[in-house]
Amino acid sequence: MWLFTYAELMGEHLLRKYDVQPAVLQGYQRAFLHGSTLLWGTPQYPCPLMGLATGGECHGLAFKAPWLMRRALVRRFQPTENAAEYRRMRLPVRLPGGGEQRALGWVSDAAVADGSRWADQNVVTQALLAAHGTVGRGVEYVRTILHALELWGLRDPLVDSAWGRLAAWQPH
Repeated sequence: MWLFTYAELMGEHLLRKYDVQPAVLQGYQRAFLHGSTLLWGTPQYPCPLMGLATGGECHGLAFKAPWLMRRALVRRFQPTENAAEYRRMRLPVRLPGGGEQRALGWVSDAAVADGSRWADQNVVTQALLAAHGTVGRGVEYVRTILHALELWGLRDPLVDSAWGRLAAWQPH
């Protein structure tokens, strides 16, 4: 069984144990669709979280889960907050060299994607700046994804844009 990850879990230290490869998921793209009220934010200041919305393509990581570790890895890579807002799916991902595998991934439910409160870039930026949860701040969430992408030689316009706005922010 293959797994696909596209957000902060791309930087997960346990991935070093596996044959992780950059992969492209066609037909889906990263989008701020969910809100963290525990790990990266609070109920008062939720942190915008990445999800997968239909359209475009998403560069992420894929790896084959060893048979004995499958259940543990699926639990680790499933969404930890707002799990009901995601659908677990087997998705075709393109690997380096042109090969393709069907990988387990979590796609945002269409109803969540259609009604996302995070559609406006300025709202996302302000929410990321205000968010502070049990594992870190909203700014750190985006930086974690950016660094994980860079580690694997990947880019994403949404992450680059969000990081650019956060890096340019000045208090009024």
